[in-house]
Amino acid sequence: MALDALLDKCQPLWKPRPFVNQNCGWTQTHPKLQKALEDLTNEQVLQFELEPHQFIDWLKPYAPEIAADLISTSALSKTIFHSHPISLAQAQSNAFNSNGIPGRKWQQIEAFSQYLGHNHTHIIDWCSGKGHLGCELARRINQPTTCLEWDRDLCLAGQQKADSLELNVEFRQHDVLTPLPADLILDNSCHTALHACGDLHISLLQQASKHHATQILVSPCCYHKITSDYYQPLSKQAINSTLKLSRNDLHLATEEVITGGKRIARLRNTEQQWRLAFSFMYQKAHQSEVYFALPSCPKSLFSGDFDNFVRWAIEVKSLSPAPLQNLLEQKAAYLSKALHAQQQIRRLELLRKAFKLPLENWLTLDRALFLEQQGYQVQVSIFCDKKVTPRNIVINALAHR
Repeated sequence: MALDALLDKCQPLWKPRPFVNQNCGWTQTHPKLQKALEDLTNEQVLQFELEPHQFIDWLKPYAPEIAADLISTSALSKTIFHSHPISLAQAQSNAFNSNGIPGRKWQQIEAFSQYLGHNHTHIIDWCSGKGHLGCELARRINQPTTCLEWDRDLCLAGQQKADSLELNVEFRQHDVLTPLPADLILDNSCHTALHACGDLHISLLQQASKHHATQILVSPCCYHKITSDYYQPLSKQAINSTLKLSRNDLHLATEEVITGGKRIARLRNTEQQWRLAFSFMYQKAHQSEVYFALPSCPKSLFSGDFDNFVRWAIEVKSLSPAPLQNLLEQKAAYLSKALHAQQQIRRLELLRKAFKLPLENWLTLDRALFLEQQGYQVQVSIFCDKKVTPRNIVINALAHR
């Protein structure tokens, strides 16, 4: 598989994370490329982030073989992935009681629902949340639908909405990482999931195919949300691959340019700068050269001030406060150093992110090939524009009759 060969050969280029270590190994083997990246203007960086294919064209003089491989695998993927995105006008004209559903979410549901077959006697929607998708699918084919959701409050809210619409939808509080309830192992059933994360959609693929569902319709998301340290391949081809993907590696497949508005972009930039600045402070206080990682935190923290962020970091990591608090007197210098590092990281990240799409396609094909090996006829499609959702791939598996 060409994707596998590309990702395997180029591991030194896309596995290192510049945010954690700006001295990536490839900067020693490709010094001219590093210098050219560092000389890019902010406008060029943003343009390449938004249009990765333009970056690949720019890459040709500095790494012609890599650029050629990226172009050829991209062309190959287009022959495998069908493209039938629903238009915004269609999504709006088909609207059915979309009140309470954010606009982009409704567009996703409308586009995804186009792939539902009409010969099922039961639909099982995994990780359903409030059941926006489940209710729309039940309406489309007028068949019983079961929504599986772990959060009790979401189940109650979803059931209330389904009942108000007089739809034949039942919400079931259920951990989808455990076996399906016996009464949901049904003939002629369709199993669906729109943006179920990591292990959750893998459980769907394994269980639905094991119980011979007539259709499996899944849009994967957040491949890195797995319980094991390393990815467990599904298909025979991926199992035989020499690639060994960590959770950090998998995260690349869903990294995107922030498109949620200026406020979200500003908070994200602040978060990156503050995390870098705190790491520089920690390194100084503890004579370390290793990036100091912090866990996730409420985004509201980045609307406050840096001092509060430092206090949060000290508390959450149970650190000795004195050395770091003393360094807060020099916070302007550390924030300035972090801002400069952040600008350099964005440039180095362009090379890594050139492999985002090949990795996402590799993971998608692993799932599609697995379902083929379980006896399904499988089609992989682009179901909506990336502006609606970056996770716009749908795997549609139909049982052979």
